[in-house]
Amino acid sequence: MKKTYLILFSFLLVIATSDAAYGADDDDKLARYGQYGGPFSLVDHTGRTVTDRDFLGKYLLLFFGYTYCPDVCPTTMQVIGDALDLLGEEGRSIQPVFISVDPERDTVQELAGYVSNFHPRMVGLTGEKDKIISLADDYGATFFKVFLPPSIGNSDDQAEEPEKNQYLINHSAATYLMGPDGRFISYFPFGVGSEDIARKIHKILDK
Repeated sequence: MKKTYLILFSFLLVIATSDAAYGADDDDKLARYGQYGGPFSLVDHTGRTVTDRDFLGKYLLLFFGYTYCPDVCPTTMQVIGDALDLLGEEGRSIQPVFISVDPERDTVQELAGYVSNFHPRMVGLTGEKDKIISLADDYGATFFKVFLPPSIGNSDDQAEEPEKNQYLINHSAATYLMGPDGRFISYFPFGVGSEDIARKIHKILDK
């Protein structure tokens, strides 16, 4: 009987210790990044491994999307690029970042071709799926696959790589503004125009 109690006590102690550690991690993350944000180690569109600490010293305009996105992603990327152009010299302190939620298809090569369409300083990031999921969770971003019927997913001109065209990804579409210290400042819902983004950033930089 004593042995049973000892085992049960040890089990409960492990759970309590794990919960305490988890809470401590959450508190540390909140203190370091604010309401949204978290640490990451991903691969950029040049093939270089980068972490969140590599971006310290610059404001980030960060968006979760994927290169096969038919509408929301290219629209948002264009808005971000236009906002940076409207900011002129001020815009040089802002680093635009596109984080792929589709690492299966968004290779380094895919990202390189994609981000170059929107702004010369745009950085694309991809990586292991579990790392993307963890980071998206830190930002409150959600995404999931929506599989397409074969007749939609595989048209004649897509027959060479049918597996790449069998799904879309439904994802949240906010753009996050992070400070040069890595802390969350604000976010812009989908549909906010480049002028409004540039105006708000200008006010922040002008303080």
